[in-house]
Amino acid sequence: MYVRTMLATLSLLTLCLAGCLKPEVRAQTEDEPENRYPIKTVGDVTAVGNIAPIPVGGVGLVINLDGTGSNPRKSNARKMLEHALRKGKNRDLNVKKLLASPNTSLVLISGMIPAGARKGDTMNLEVTLPAGSRTTSLKGGYLYKTSLRTYARAGDISRKFADSDASIMGRPVALAEGPVQIIFGTAGNAQRLKKGWIYKGGHSLIQRPFSLLMKPGNQFARLAKMTADRVNSAFHNKRDVSDADIASAKSNQTVMLSVAARYRRNLRRYMRVVRYVPLP
Repeated sequence: MYVRTMLATLSLLTLCLAGCLKPEVRAQTEDEPENRYPIKTVGDVTAVGNIAPIPVGGVGLVINLDGTGSNPRKSNARKMLEHALRKGKNRDLNVKKLLASPNTSLVLISGMIPAGARKGDTMNLEVTLPAGSRTTSLKGGYLYKTSLRTYARAGDISRKFADSDASIMGRPVALAEGPVQIIFGTAGNAQRLKKGWIYKGGHSLIQRPFSLLMKPGNQFARLAKMTADRVNSAFHNKRDVSDADIASAKSNQTVMLSVAARYRRNLRRYMRVVRYVPLP
């Protein structure tokens, strides 16, 4: 009898201990928010703007070719190149003789200035020949320093030019120079030699900051300044941007945002960090 009583007591004690050790699950009430500590952040009051890259282009001269160049035909591109070559220190240059040399070729240059770029940042460039060019190869060539400009298709600006392929050039925003690297691909050798890249051959002349656009209902000068101040305090290493803060409020609707140096290689991460900066 005593043994049975002891066994019953031990069984009851075991059940009690098991109940105590089982993790407690607390049901969430309907009126309890998922985030028990909501904090307003920069991302709650702003949207990111100015994120598209800027296409740039220009006309340049490739030199140092091994007899594979050509004298460019009369065109607007040639006029632009002649005008560029005669500027500055090259006023005494015999431009017609230079363009007629079989060791030079007129080329078209294109590239993209990415969002967040700073002055002096580099970009890759594509080099192609204009339609009708008699140049047979760009191999071994070197692009002479030239300016790159923003541009827009004339048809996008006015309906009068809807059927035109002409482009309207803007102000100089980058410089281009460097050795032309031939593209290797599946195309035939003859065509492959007429197109190339210049790795990091473009240098931006402008700053391309992002913008934080204050959302409707949050377009107050005080809040815009507070947003800029909070971002600056989060990135308190002012050496990230020389002589300026990372963020600056330009109006009650816009805060301009430069890229912190340590995030220049990871813009997606940078914008995520900025958007999670807490506001008071």
